[in-house]
Amino acid sequence: MFAIPLSRCRRLSCQIAVVLLLAVSPRLIAAAVLPEVRVAALKFGTLSWELETIRRQALDRAEGFSLQVMPLAGMSATRTALMSGSVDVIVADWIWVSRQRSRGEALQFIPFSTSIGELVLTKESSITSLADLKGKRIGIAGGPASKGWLLLRAQAMQQGIDLLATTEQQYGAPPLLSASLQQGRLDAVITFWHYAARLKAQGYPVLFNLKQTSAQLGLESQLPMLGFVFRQSWAELYPGRLAALARASRSAKSYLQHTPAAW
Repeated sequence: MFAIPLSRCRRLSCQIAVVLLLAVSPRLIAAAVLPEVRVAALKFGTLSWELETIRRQALDRAEGFSLQVMPLAGMSATRTALMSGSVDVIVADWIWVSRQRSRGEALQFIPFSTSIGELVLTKESSITSLADLKGKRIGIAGGPASKGWLLLRAQAMQQGIDLLATTEQQYGAPPLLSASLQQGRLDAVITFWHYAARLKAQGYPVLFNLKQTSAQLGLESQLPMLGFVFRQSWAELYPGRLAALARASRSAKSYLQHTPAAW
């Protein structure tokens, strides 16, 4: 019976281990040394699609950084994560950024999306105008400072209607609001565009496209309502990371636009 000396086995094991390490180490080492960009994202938002595309297609590594995603359940949680320094970047609307800057917070904004959302009604709703919303139960995705809710209130104010005082508001995540609308616990919901699209496909009517509302208020219709938001100090310290994230974002949008299988 042929036997390999123990010392030779050890040498062979070491050689095999070295070969395996060399085979995988370049990828591991590259990932280990890449600078991180930490992004907080809503689990149900369109940002999650883009971030997942960036990671799956290695668009972050192609741009020289490692994308780290913190999934959270609410917009207030993402904003808290940014303000506390737990993450580097979130997506938020320029209205919130403007408010924070007026309070002395040095936040900056680069465009992410021009989409806002829609006001969706129950299937048998008799609501045809802003005045008809008086006394109704409205679900609002994004909380009291939701850009869609603020725009709708501003439009109503032009007609002498105070929606905050004359309606019952319920704030929550889009999936829960959609379920409440379907079950008749709400009369209308202001929700993100992709949840509105699902409701419309099921026969729920739309009273307002909030992008049209912003145009009626005199805002540029192609104004990017949502953007990547970050502290000015972080951008000044890591301008290369910010530029790399912006490039990866554009690449992900292009990939999703031209690759139906990605969906």
